[in-house]
Amino acid sequence: MKTTIQHLLSIVLILGLSTGLDAAGSSPKKPKETAEERERAAIQLYNEGTALLFESDFRDAEKLLKRSLKKNKELAEAHNNLAFALRKQGPREYSAALKH
Repeated sequence: MKTTIQHLLSIVLILGLSTGLDAAGSSPKKPKETAEERERAAIQLYNEGTALLFESDFRDAEKLLKRSLKKNKELAEAHNNLAFALRKQGPREYSAALKH
C-alpha cells in the first residue's frame, strides 16, 4: 500500500512538472507578446538604431532597425532610417536601400 501511494505521488509529480514545459520538453513556455508590447519594443529598437546613426555606426544601426521592423513592419521611420544606414555602408548595399 505504501509503495502504491509512493508510485502515485511520483506520477502526479512527473505530470505536474511536465505541464509547464514546451513541446520539446526543455523549457517553460514564454507568454505571448501583446500588440502593445510589440509596438513599444519596435519603437525602442527604432530609437536605439537611430541613435547609432548619429554615431555613424551604420552596421549596428541596420541590425536594430531590422529588428524594429520585425516587430512592426509598418513603421515608416524605421524603413527610412534603415535605407539611410544601408546607403551609408557603400554601393554594395545600395540596391537593398532602395527597397526601403
